[in-house]
Amino acid sequence: MFPAKQPTTESSNPPLPQAALPITRDLFLEVQGEDVAQLQRFLKEKGYYTYPEITGYYGEVTKAAVAKFQEDNGVPPLGGVGPETRSLLNSLMQ
Repeated sequence: MFPAKQPTTESSNPPLPQAALPITRDLFLEVQGEDVAQLQRFLKEKGYYTYPEITGYYGEVTKAAVAKFQEDNGVPPLGGVGPETRSLLNSLMQ
């Protein structure tokens, strides 16, 4: 006989980490999308984004988090994600 199959639970099979995709566009106020949500998750993990939800909407809270991240990383703290910040983020999110 075969041994009984053990039921699986979330604790025995933790979810795989979500792969980071490169941010490919400029991000700024009122932009929405999965790339904004990915940015928010990254900034939350690093302690910059403090809003309780990942919204995928680039509002004032995200802008402030990006500006603080930029300041701490030697990028002019403008609060938007342009080429310089995007390059830095993509290198750190790999």
